[in-house]
Amino acid sequence: MERSRFLSRVEEAVGAATLPGLPAPHPGDAVPDLAEVDLTPHFVEAFELLDGVVHHRPPLEVISQVMEERGAQEFLAWDQEHLPADGLLAALAESGYRRASTCLPSDPEGRVAHQMGYMHAVVGVSAALAAFAESGSVVVGSGRGRSRLASVIPAVHVVLVPTDRIFRSLSHWAAQADSPGSLANLVFVTGPSRTGDIELTLTKGVHGPGEIHAVLL
Repeated sequence: MERSRFLSRVEEAVGAATLPGLPAPHPGDAVPDLAEVDLTPHFVEAFELLDGVVHHRPPLEVISQVMEERGAQEFLAWDQEHLPADGLLAALAESGYRRASTCLPSDPEGRVAHQMGYMHAVVGVSAALAAFAESGSVVVGSGRGRSRLASVIPAVHVVLVPTDRIFRSLSHWAAQADSPGSLANLVFVTGPSRTGDIELTLTKGVHGPGEIHAVLL
């Protein structure tokens, strides 16, 4: 069938289509009726069950310790304006740590060389848009100033979690969350990266960070 004839038939069918007379009833809020819990301890318990590490210390102290233990000097991080810890990047720089750039060169050779340099960025620093007490998950969004590389490339992901961003479940957060129109994507991180594809042997850190640390603020 010729393309023009096919499109003409589609147009005629759409024009003659009839819609139901009444709209479907709204299903209402899809928030589960879960028992009330103390959100922060509940989140901590769930997060640690996933092999995550929770810290109740200042972010600078936690990140410096993680860097020192691994003999690392470079890290990836969101821009300071998106991190809920004032002066953190400046303090890390004063401590002698270097923030790797997430701006890639346009030429192919330069791009490859720059990406290979990420092997030295052992730690990535981001912040949670939300965290869920039910599952121990954290929500990380990417966009301008919030490079997704910080939560995907490094071996260790340090996520800053303000306790007022902890919700009972994903549904409780979604019911009141604003539309993330300025973000490129949302990632729901539940524990370290892990896979059992090869001989059903559980292996961490294959598709992302093998360690995840939550710093409660």
